[in-house]
Amino acid sequence: MTYNLGLLIKIGDEQHIDKLQKSGLIYSKTVKYFREREIEEFELRRDKHEGAQSSIRINNLKLSVDNQELPFKFRKGRFSTFNQNIDFSHIFCLYAASEEQANGKPFVDERVASFGNTALLITNPGEFIRRVEEFSRNNFGCSYNLVKYYPDNKDYSQLTVFHKPDYYNFQREFRFHFDHITEEDLVFEIGSIEDISIKMEAAKLVGLTMEKK
Repeated sequence: MTYNLGLLIKIGDEQHIDKLQKSGLIYSKTVKYFREREIEEFELRRDKHEGAQSSIRINNLKLSVDNQELPFKFRKGRFSTFNQNIDFSHIFCLYAASEEQANGKPFVDERVASFGNTALLITNPGEFIRRVEEFSRNNFGCSYNLVKYYPDNKDYSQLTVFHKPDYYNFQREFRFHFDHITEEDLVFEIGSIEDISIKMEAAKLVGLTMEKK
């Protein structure tokens, strides 16, 4: 599969970014973690619909007991269904910059830049993907894709781990999905990626530009 990627960017604490660059440390968490627990670390990254297989709109609910309506008001929301096997599979997420953004203008949303103090620019996305895929080939299933963002005004019955509500489209996410079922974090090394990456302060991402030579 071909992707029109100019850069992949990973943002986090400097110690984690250093390990990613120097030894290729991939630290992935469960789908369920991003839905339920990441609020403890960063609300902007928490998605309560993460990993949903379906998501339908619910409007103007009322509750009754013995034909007596209860004083309950619910005007708008969504009901999502989940699969436990998907919940305990793992994902590794990055920011994706497309070649169309190589127009000399800043392109990283300031909310993304606040995800950590350090950023790693992966300058050869194709090679990085190849290395992750090569390691995972003999260890567990691996798939990857750009995340597709869906609007809130429809119902959905065939969602995958590569779908998120469009509220999160500022993240411009590219993710790896590892079919390794466990409640524990999945951690492995693909070897140094110093040859295809550049480290920088995350705060400077808001001024980052790309141009075609």
